[in-house]
Amino acid sequence: MIRGLFYLLSTWIVSSACEGRYPLKIDFETASATVIGRETCNTDSSLNAWLIDLGPTTSGITSGVYYGKEATVNRKYYAHVVKTYSPLVSRLDSTKPYFFDFYVENALPKPSCNLPITTSFNVPQIRVTAAPIWMR
Repeated sequence: MIRGLFYLLSTWIVSSACEGRYPLKIDFETASATVIGRETCNTDSSLNAWLIDLGPTTSGITSGVYYGKEATVNRKYYAHVVKTYSPLVSRLDSTKPYFFDFYVENALPKPSCNLPITTSFNVPQIRVTAAPIWMR
């Protein structure tokens, strides 16, 4: 009896504390994504961005918002390529699709390329905020 009253009281306190704070506003984007590979532009590997092909975003009421630009990487065409310097991407398998939570970066810092034969991609940059979830 006391335990039931405790749970009821706890539920009431939590629900009344959250009153007026809904709906929650999500300030990041979520999209399906595939890791393309590493941009090879600099001998310092930390200055080389990861290239990602983003699908439509899934946040908000409507999906179908795309980020990125068209690019051909290693003779393969991708429709929505973005880049990131996030270390979260470095451990992912490029043969599997994932869901990314990310912010679109406004400014695109351009690292200096010091390799003589380079392919630098002028695509939007994202900042990955959560460890991606693998989709089956």
